[in-house]
Amino acid sequence: MARTPSGLLIEAFLETMSAEQGASKHTLAAYGNDLKGLAAFLEPNGQSLQSAERADILAYLDKIAAQGKAASTAARLVSSLTKFYTYLVLEGVVPASPVDRLPRPKTGQALPKYL
Repeated sequence: MARTPSGLLIEAFLETMSAEQGASKHTLAAYGNDLKGLAAFLEPNGQSLQSAERADILAYLDKIAAQGKAASTAARLVSSLTKFYTYLVLEGVVPASPVDRLPRPKTGQALPKYL
């Protein structure tokens, strides 16, 4: 992972998720990819994960939706961002989370399978 401020925050978050919550390697990979995607979206505008505002997060979610990603992917992304920014607030890196009360994408429920 890049030694940028955002990259270092992502690494620290993933290490904490692994150590304190026992997150699986697949969960860590998914969260890492979600956070790297947001960081890559923010960088061309000279921003970082620390400086992201609610409007930036919503713009990124709009971009994901425009790419035709599944609602479950967007829901996982919101979950990843919520956990990450909660971690940053608890660590004192950011004063408030830009993802508080973000709307969760509606995911359909699978129909039951009959034998």
